[in-house]
Amino acid sequence: MRFFVRDLSLITDPVAMQLYYVQIRDKVISGDIPVSEDDAIKLAAKQLQILRGNYDKKVRFAAYDATFSPLFLTL
Repeated sequence: MRFFVRDLSLITDPVAMQLYYVQIRDKVISGDIPVSEDDAIKLAAKQLQILRGNYDKKVRFAAYDATFSPLFLTL
C-alpha cells in the first residue's frame, strides 16, 4: 500500500490503518518524510505508548526498559 490520505477517517479497515501507519513510520525513520527533532521525539513516545501502554508509576522503569526497541533509537 503506497498512498497518502488527507483525512484518516477515510481509512475504516483496521488492517489498512495499520499498514498505513507502518508505511508512514518507516518513511519517517528512513528520512523520506523529514521531521523536526521535537516531532521525532513525540513520534517515538507515541510508538512506545502503543507498544507498552500508558505509563504506570507503580511499575519499575526497568520493566519498561527491558523491551526497549532499537526502533526508537533510529528516530
